[in-house]
Formats: sequence, structure tokens, C-alpha cells
Amino acid sequence: MGAEHLPDRTELYPRHPRRMKDGRIDDAWCRAQYLTGALHPKSTGPMFQALTALRGAGRTK
Repeated sequence: MGAEHLPDRTELYPRHPRRMKDGRIDDAWCRAQYLTGALHPKSTGPMFQALTALRGAGRTK
């Protein structure tokens, strides 16, 4: 593919996605969060940043 097929931009949101009971990422939830514009405020709000940091600190490798 040529450069004309590359996306205009890529947006990264430092968030933990919602997961379903079986552990898979809930794609429909992620899509809805993006389409409604909810991801940007959640990635910049202090409360959501703190929650993301806590979730990241609790992860085991």
C-alpha cells in the first residue's frame, strides 16, 4: 500500500479498556467511548489519570 492509504493521524489514549468476563477487551464499549468523544476528557481529567495510574500500579507481569 502507498502513503495515500495511511491514516491522517493516530490518537493514543492512556486508558485501560473495559474487559468482558472472559478477559477479552470489550470492543463495542471502546468504540462507543471513542465515537461519543468520551476518551479525550477521560485521558486529560485528573481523576481519570489517577485511576489509570492505580490500575497500572496494580498490574503484575
